[in-house]
Amino acid sequence: MSERLQGDRLVVTGTSSGSQFPRKQEAMAQRYEADGNTSAGPFYVEGSIYGQDLRFRGPGAVLGPVLGRGDVSLEPTYGKSPQRFLGGLHASGNIGTAPRRNGFLGSLLASLDNVGTLVCGDVIADQISLCDTVVFGNVRARRIKLSRCIVFGNVLASETAVIGSSTVLGYDAGREVRFEGPCSMVFPVGTSIDTPAFVPATDETGLELPCAVMFLPALRAYGSSALTFRPGLPAGAGAGANGWKSTASELSEGDSAIIASALHPVDWVRHPVQNEVRRYKGRQLIVEVVPSERHILSLGGRALNFEAIIPALHHATWMLKTAIEFSHYSTLNQRRTMEAWVGRCSIDEQKLLVWATARENLEASA
Repeated sequence: MSERLQGDRLVVTGTSSGSQFPRKQEAMAQRYEADGNTSAGPFYVEGSIYGQDLRFRGPGAVLGPVLGRGDVSLEPTYGKSPQRFLGGLHASGNIGTAPRRNGFLGSLLASLDNVGTLVCGDVIADQISLCDTVVFGNVRARRIKLSRCIVFGNVLASETAVIGSSTVLGYDAGREVRFEGPCSMVFPVGTSIDTPAFVPATDETGLELPCAVMFLPALRAYGSSALTFRPGLPAGAGAGANGWKSTASELSEGDSAIIASALHPVDWVRHPVQNEVRRYKGRQLIVEVVPSERHILSLGGRALNFEAIIPALHHATWMLKTAIEFSHYSTLNQRRTMEAWVGRCSIDEQKLLVWATARENLEASA
């Protein structure tokens, strides 16, 4: 491991066998950076990281929890192995991914080879903006924006959630939720105060994809193998370029499978609820029950038979469970679990599960 000071920032490269945190009072205000783009190769921290403001550049891995006393900035190098955080990401400020310019065709929506960051554990901050990121856990913040992400967990926003061209397990938005472009949900679970908005998504190249929210287990029950909804590209957009794998190659557009798997605005029903409001009257804490309404996603009104999609639901739950619990298994059970992945998971799923659970430095062992 190499450490050097650049202004008020401590830059760490290579391998660190312990945890990274301020060891002196004067270092408390010091910013921290892990750089995997140097000649030392990808950063690899076997412990946890705590610091004022944290920045991660290029490929690498942190095995323990990451806690930023401020902001956490993610700057992955796409096309290489992803940044991996196997103990979750937490910040008192913001967590954000540096913006990309590759568009839909060079994104996670097109291929898992374009993953920039993978997190095993929860991502928690005041505001979160993630791009081309896979999370095995929940994403929780006041405001959340996902762009071309896969979240095997719930999106929990106390104010606003923007789900852009992403796959999520479910969501709970304090007020507003907006779906942009092609999205999918693993569980039909979602709630917000305002009526959900459904708008097209436009990438950095100007390519626009209409909004469509799919029920992923139903889509996969009909033959799709992708973890995202990949609609056919508009005429002249260069379908098939840059590794784009279109759902249309598995299920033709307009196919009854896609129609049956789609979620529609009518599936979000307005339902009366009662909220507890806490306030102080003088020194006394008063709890009041206030009637309100929420828009809740419900398939009960039109789903007649869930039997065909139950295996896909169980499969998603099992994947999340094994990824989160893997480090607690005995060596024998870890080996058996990995054998089960090979037998039950697609190549893409196996790749994600290995990234989410491998404790060794994958780049060094390659």
